[in-house]
Amino acid sequence: MRRVGSRAWALTAVAAGSALVAQALASPSSAPSPSLRSCSHVLAQCRLHTGCFLACTRIVFFDLRKHEMEKRRLRELEKAGIDAGDEDDAPWIAPEEQQRLDEEEEERRAKLEEQRQALMKKRAEEDAVKRQKFKEFRARQISMSRQRKEATTEKKEEARQHRKQTSRIEGVDTAEESTGADLGGAESKDAFDRGAQ
Repeated sequence: MRRVGSRAWALTAVAAGSALVAQALASPSSAPSPSLRSCSHVLAQCRLHTGCFLACTRIVFFDLRKHEMEKRRLRELEKAGIDAGDEDDAPWIAPEEQQRLDEEEEERRAKLEEQRQALMKKRAEEDAVKRQKFKEFRARQISMSRQRKEATTEKKEEARQHRKQTSRIEGVDTAEESTGADLGGAESKDAFDRGAQ
């Protein structure tokens, strides 16, 4: 089989504002020479003479033998039932290695479960303490509320008793004044009657 194409470098210089096109093609070889690897000497010449823009382009090879081998490999994989495009296929693992990995996974899960159980137990204890503190706080609130209500009812009762007493005293005072005025008027009348006799 023959390789199609050849190894070559194409250096193309295009003059800015003019129709000058310069091409330098390197001869085919198995490996490019160091002078062909870099385009700097041609670029410098182009800049000196034309003030142009230079582009380096590598000619790509097509290896027919490699292409056919790749096609054959893909056909063989397809016949074997293996999807060549599937990158998620897990590599083959020895049974001992798989057993060791399974045991490590079980140990890891057991540790995680123990940590979860410990965390749940700790959380339950913290919740119990919080509930107890809340109950005590609520009981204090309720007792303080009852005490305030009792104090306000006592004050209201005292105020009511005081009003009753003051109204009785005022009622007695007015009654005494009215009876005293009646008595005082009768005595003055008696004194007047006596003075007239």
